[in-house]
Amino acid sequence: MPEILEIPMELIDEPETDIRENIDTESIEEMATSIENIGLIQPIAVFKKQDRYEVIVGHRRLLACRAIGLGRITAVVREVEPDEIDIMRLDENVFREDVSAIQIASYIYRIQKAKGMSTMEISRYLGKTPQWVNSMLRLIDIDDYTKQAVDQGEMSYSAALELQKIEDPAYRKVLTEAAVRGGAHTRVIKSWVNEYQQNKVPGPEPLETDYQEPAEEIEKVYRMKCKLCGGMYDPGELITIQIDPHCFPIFEEMAKNVRGQLEKEETTKE
Repeated sequence: MPEILEIPMELIDEPETDIRENIDTESIEEMATSIENIGLIQPIAVFKKQDRYEVIVGHRRLLACRAIGLGRITAVVREVEPDEIDIMRLDENVFREDVSAIQIASYIYRIQKAKGMSTMEISRYLGKTPQWVNSMLRLIDIDDYTKQAVDQGEMSYSAALELQKIEDPAYRKVLTEAAVRGGAHTRVIKSWVNEYQQNKVPGPEPLETDYQEPAEEIEKVYRMKCKLCGGMYDPGELITIQIDPHCFPIFEEMAKNVRGQLEKEETTKE
């Protein structure tokens, strides 16, 4: 049965493994100010190891309390097996808004490797589907630029996974930059990916010869189609607009009329 104690700060150790690989100093200072003004609302959770304690959840709260010089902290002491500690930390943090999908993915990956747990076992413990766990694990292998965008909250993890369907890394980075800059949602990014896959043309198979002259490297120029006029533009020049899915047919009809008017004007000029 868990018990609630007032534990001296010097007897509490920080977690050996934490779901957050980097802790924002500014957020600790903000939390410390809040605790100083209104007190600690939610106790931390710890487990006992010999004559000391280690944090299970509440690492940032512990750091904030130390920052304002508290001598003791309210803690729930749980009786847990060593193998359960990492899973408990994951379970406590997986629904928190201030923990990014990248941090969750990294922690799941570490637990899976260290404890040999299957995707099904992790999903059952967290009350998530195996598909969700697999999606988290797929984030481990995405490129660093997209991973940073997800970690900083500039892109959803579902949008990041959608972008990985683009094999060309240079074009993928162009679209990632455009998505971050314009705040594109997954639905928009899916349309970009579909357009890429439809227009992708496989290159010719190389001929088998004794020697092939190295081809001159040509800088690729990436273009995306404007949904209104049909022209091809640099993705960085395009903007994202928010439209209700039910209104999209109306927008398409308007775009069709605009393109017709532009074509008519071009014909008149000729």
